[in-house]
Amino acid sequence: MSTPPPLVADRPAASIVGTFGYRVEGDTACLNAEIDWRHDAAEQGRWHLQLWARPLDAPGPAAQVAELAVTVPLHTHGEPLCVEGYVMAVPPAGTGPQAMTLRLVAVTADGRVVQHDEVAFDQPERFVQPRLQGASLAPVVGQGPALVVDWVLNPRPADNLSGTLQLELWVLDQPYRGGPFDGRCIGSLRLEALPGQAEAGPLVMAVDGQAADLRRPWCLMLREWTAVGFVTRDYTVLAAPAPLPQPPLSAWSVAAPAVKPRDRAAPAELPPEPGTAYMPAASAHRPRPATPRPAPRPAGGMPGGLGSRLMAHLRQFLQR
Repeated sequence: MSTPPPLVADRPAASIVGTFGYRVEGDTACLNAEIDWRHDAAEQGRWHLQLWARPLDAPGPAAQVAELAVTVPLHTHGEPLCVEGYVMAVPPAGTGPQAMTLRLVAVTADGRVVQHDEVAFDQPERFVQPRLQGASLAPVVGQGPALVVDWVLNPRPADNLSGTLQLELWVLDQPYRGGPFDGRCIGSLRLEALPGQAEAGPLVMAVDGQAADLRRPWCLMLREWTAVGFVTRDYTVLAAPAPLPQPPLSAWSVAAPAVKPRDRAAPAELPPEPGTAYMPAASAHRPRPATPRPAPRPAGGMPGGLGSRLMAHLRQFLQR
């Protein structure tokens, strides 16, 4: 999603003349300009003085930083009138230089934005805002990718506490070049607020991506909580990770180490089931020790020891 360019008026009903300027302090912008109004300006719609920024170090669309509502005066007496006011500022994401301009626009009754004038500033602007460094995706076999960020820094003065910071990984419909965007957030990490000149890191975040997300642009955004909600302060475009091959089945099982026959251990013994006799498992693998057998009896003979006892009783009987 991108902001459509405004229509340009064929016959401007107002123009910026004389002095003009801006000042951005944190989330507040002060806009001022001298405006020369035509007699039919009030008929053009609702008027606004807008501050815009366009990146100089990379191709990308211009982003609106601030907007001041302007009232058309009833009488100008043929002289330019100065307008000035403080409004909410939303600087574009990133730390690169920005070309700054002031636009004077009118919004018609049917919602069309018509630009009547635009003036440029000679000095590029670099906005001081939280930024991130060293973002990369690390594949984890069997678990998908994980996001690793070296650090997040608040470069503002030491007494300037940031709003709540949050890392968000987005899968977008179109590559991100700043400004509004459409997509799906597949991971986030809350960092809380950072004092000025402080940093946090390294940081690791799990990524919940799907197969369809691998074919779409990925972007990591550092967002800060403001009076208008979370605002993107910095971003890094990431390449979608390549699909990880499924590990073979053998990779999930632990192979038994090869042992020599003389070193092979006996299998572990399990307790017997109820109602069954228990025999150690080792007895099924090791030979039983030899046991001496009784000497065989002669065929037809008496059991060993029985004859001697009979003879003893017979002698006692004969001696009576």
